[in-house]
Amino acid sequence: MRLLKASLIVAAAIVGSVGHARADLLYVSADVPNAVVTYDTAAVAPTPTTFATLGSYIPYGLAFGSSGDLFLSSYYSNSILMVGPAGVVSTFTSSPLLDKSTGLAFDSAGNLYATNA
Repeated sequence: MRLLKASLIVAAAIVGSVGHARADLLYVSADVPNAVVTYDTAAVAPTPTTFATLGSYIPYGLAFGSSGDLFLSSYYSNSILMVGPAGVVSTFTSSPLLDKSTGLAFDSAGNLYATNA
């Protein structure tokens, strides 16, 4: 119930973003202001808190690895970014095959899969 409430607030506040729940936080890739923000799903009125700023990268899909790192597809930069638990951003991989990547998912063996538009 709490997650649904937070999801509705986030969807209304940041159109076009993608969220993923982890613990009591909802992580959202926000293309304005090119950041990952979190929402506390236990809060009565969840408000965004910046988790990581991404500079010129426009985030889209996101998935958590088993190590706790957050992986983001960057729509226009042909890359996948990795954000550590402290919010430090690095490039995980880049390839022309990742052009306009939109979705990320890990399988049970820890392999990362990306889709593109």
